[in-house]
Amino acid sequence: MLLTTTLLFAATAGLLELHAKPLQDEILVGEPLKLQVTWRATKRVEVWPERLRLVVTGPGGYREVIEGEVRIEPVRLPTPVEPDSSLVTTMPILHRNYLRDKGSRRSALMFPAAGEYRIQVAYEETQAVSNPAVVHVVAPEGEEAEVFQALHGNAGAPYDERRAAALLSRHLRSRYLRMALLAQITNRLSGINSQEEVGQPLLNLSREERRAWEVREAQRALQELDSGEWGGWEEDALSLAIDAARVSGDSAKAQAIKRRRARTSGAESKE
Repeated sequence: MLLTTTLLFAATAGLLELHAKPLQDEILVGEPLKLQVTWRATKRVEVWPERLRLVVTGPGGYREVIEGEVRIEPVRLPTPVEPDSSLVTTMPILHRNYLRDKGSRRSALMFPAAGEYRIQVAYEETQAVSNPAVVHVVAPEGEEAEVFQALHGNAGAPYDERRAAALLSRHLRSRYLRMALLAQITNRLSGINSQEEVGQPLLNLSREERRAWEVREAQRALQELDSGEWGGWEEDALSLAIDAARVSGDSAKAQAIKRRRARTSGAESKE
């Protein structure tokens, strides 16, 4: 078995190249980070992006390793990786593998203190290791410090979706709550065509009145998406805006946003 594994590593070494890039150059302590990983191959190879190994090092000798299945958002190009193309995946990094150390006094945050952190990903099936990507972490101030305290407390509790959603009404533009706001807008857009979501008063509207309500809700979502600053979640916001424009009946705006998203994706993946 050991010989077989050794021969496999020898055959696949150098086959795959990984490039890691944070979509935010600077984040707040405890702020979610979106990491983009570009996969390139010298010949056709099939990969399983969720099997990446994540290694984060930081100030004061800090080191955190996440192995096994990791959360990977949808790819922009399908696997396998071909030599004349590349595969781009994105990885949201919320907190460290705290369940492994449940009960310990360590912070659950992946970026628990201000300073410079280096992030690498490795794909052990081909012995591929990415460049060390750098992200600068700074302490929150003012309103963001208030949101941080409400979300994570003094002990560095992990990100909680329900707690984040509850904070939105008072801190709509907090960088800590971008994922929660996108989830809220997604739920509203999903509810437009769901009778379970709209409630009895809307079910009693005429077809024309119901369509007018749908358009207003979609336009409201568009306004929120256009006015927000989304950081590493810019492409997610643009995808939602395309859906909202389509629901509102504005196909021209949907196409314009789609072109903008394509430019954003292209700029991100050029290294």
